Amino acid sequence: MLYGMAMSTCTRRVRCVLEEMGLPYELVLVDLGKGGHKQPAHLALQPFGKVPVLEDTDGTKIFESRAIMRYLLKKYPTEGNG
Repeated sequence: MLYGMAMSTCTRRVRCVLEEMGLPYELVLVDLGKGGHKQPAHLALQPFGKVPVLEDTDGTKIFESRAIMRYLLKKYPTEGNG
């Protein structure tokens, strides 16, 4: 699952990598306008209250868009090469 806001540049950056690699994901919308990023549930995923956050299928949670992209490219090196 990818937690973020559809119009967030950082969220879009990660979504682009996921799409290019052909990895399935679900976008869980975090409404920044209503303070969703400052709610306890989101802060448990990202202690600084930012988006995006990736929760991988194995339970790994990672935040910061560039770190997420490096993680995806390292964990799934053969995806998107077809």
